[in-house]
Parts: sequence; C-alpha cells; structure tokens
Amino acid sequence: MKKKPKAAVGDRYDVILTDGGDQKIEVARIVKEITGRHRSAAELTELFDCPTPIVEGVTEDEAEKIKHRVERAHGSAKITRAHDCGPSRSAKNG
Repeated sequence: MKKKPKAAVGDRYDVILTDGGDQKIEVARIVKEITGRHRSAAELTELFDCPTPIVEGVTEDEAEKIKHRVERAHGSAKITRAHDCGPSRSAKNG
C-alpha cells in the first residue's frame, strides 16, 4: 500500500467553530472527542465565545470530516487555510 505524501503547509487547514447551536452540550462532546481534551467549565464558556479554533493544521479531508461532525451536532464550523507560523517578514533588517 502506497503512503500519501505529507501535505505541505499550504495544504493544511484549520477548523473554526462559528456557532455552538442549540445543543451546546453535544457540540462540546464532539469537540472533546476530536481534540482528546476535557474542558473545564471556564474553557467551555470560551469554546462558545465564537469564533473559536477547534483544530489547526489538518488535511482538507480531516477538516471536512470534523466540520461534518460539528454540523451533525447542530453546531456551525468553517474551514480556513492554515497560516504558516514562520518568522515575520515585516521586521526591518539592520
């Protein structure tokens, strides 16, 4: 079986929660499953202070699957192209 080549930075995507919907507990459960992280009550409040990143730097296929899971839980999410976190080009030399 052939392995897929690793995606370049330009081929990476972020999934952003844009609305928790009317079933916030279900959306929170899905986010916990996706991230593998239990959130405290304060973090859950921040989670629904949308827009909030759910995952960053995933492939387009993974991003689509995550967005679909959030939408099935009656939340809303959007997919954006991940930004390269390299050094700033605005710094002056000299």
